[in-house]
Amino acid sequence: MHSDDSRINFSLTFMVLTFLASILVFTFAKAHTSGAATMGWTCCTIVTIVAAKLQWEWRREWWFWLALLIGVGLQIPLVLFFPWNNPYLTGTGGLALSIPGFVITFGCIWFAEKMFSMPTSLK
Repeated sequence: MHSDDSRINFSLTFMVLTFLASILVFTFAKAHTSGAATMGWTCCTIVTIVAAKLQWEWRREWWFWLALLIGVGLQIPLVLFFPWNNPYLTGTGGLALSIPGFVITFGCIWFAEKMFSMPTSLK
């Protein structure tokens, strides 16, 4: 059972800031990459922000930011090798990129947490 203190608060401010960050990445990617992969960069931005928010209590640790960077780096091949120009790929098909991207990023943070966080009590 989760107590109210352990719940993650996805406030309106967080949602608006995530939306603005994804729009900025979309605009930058549209200008500097192939138009087909622009949505992929936007999806990766959103899932990275959500994965970071879920583990935000570790933000003061150096390994959190390193794991987040590795997670983003591992998403780059997903974007580059995904068949964006396929005429049968719909918006729902983009979930094929979002779900693995989230799992990769969240998994990197989880693995780093298990490697570097010290137990609170040594009994």
